[in-house]
Amino acid sequence: MARISTFVDEAAEARYRSVYDDALAVLPDHERVDTDTEFGTLRALTFGDGDATPVVLLHGMSCTSAMWAPNIAALAAGRRVIALDAIADCGGSRQTAPISGRGDVVVSIVQSLAELGVERAHFVGLSYGAWAAAGCAVEAPELVASLSLLEPAATLHPIKAAYVLGLLASFVRRSPRRWDFLFHRRPFDELIALLDASRGFRPAGPLPHSLKDDELAAIVAPTQVILGSHSTTCDEARTRKRLAPLPQVPVHLVEHAGHIVSVDQPEAVNRLLAAFIAKR
Repeated sequence: MARISTFVDEAAEARYRSVYDDALAVLPDHERVDTDTEFGTLRALTFGDGDATPVVLLHGMSCTSAMWAPNIAALAAGRRVIALDAIADCGGSRQTAPISGRGDVVVSIVQSLAELGVERAHFVGLSYGAWAAAGCAVEAPELVASLSLLEPAATLHPIKAAYVLGLLASFVRRSPRRWDFLFHRRPFDELIALLDASRGFRPAGPLPHSLKDDELAAIVAPTQVILGSHSTTCDEARTRKRLAPLPQVPVHLVEHAGHIVSVDQPEAVNRLLAAFIAKR
């Protein structure tokens, strides 16, 4: 029987909801919009205003849209920024039907953006969110004005063993440093609290997997890749080798950054994102 993502019990959910609200309080002024999809309710956070092509942010697993706190203001000048909580992950979304693969993930995003009146957007995704963003570029290319893949977990090559080992250790360690495998420097406290509370959640969504060669070659949206120099997840050499047939796709290495590169070095990432989007 197909599973639905859920919390282990009511106490775990209540604890998480409190921490989630605290994390959203760190974000700039925004509107919460719960959109309807065939897989459940997808939470969208909307920021800013303006006529320029909007930006869509897709977060890393368990991080929720709160992870974009250091990045939103730099992107929201003259345009809307829409951050989506993945529907099969912890956060503000509520899954009601099984999600069996990347195609279902893309459908949930497309349906949510349609309800928000978004016909075309610049997609920015980190880790799992980068995999989902790449999926949108493959399966809904008319929607994607540009594609920024930050630390794209499993999207271009298999995840490094260091990430898997760090993730497994995080479930048994009680140390405040159990999330260090994701970051090069300690992030804001609310994000750590979210990650801690996510231990009471049981996701049932699809795992990311590498794009096929023909899928990668078929992406027509202008694309860039941003990696952290201390990543436990993505390998610069393997990424560049995979993208060698696509010289038009730049690969940027951000120094002193781990897997959650946009939190570790927000100023550097914001500059790369703003410059790339401004040209499209």
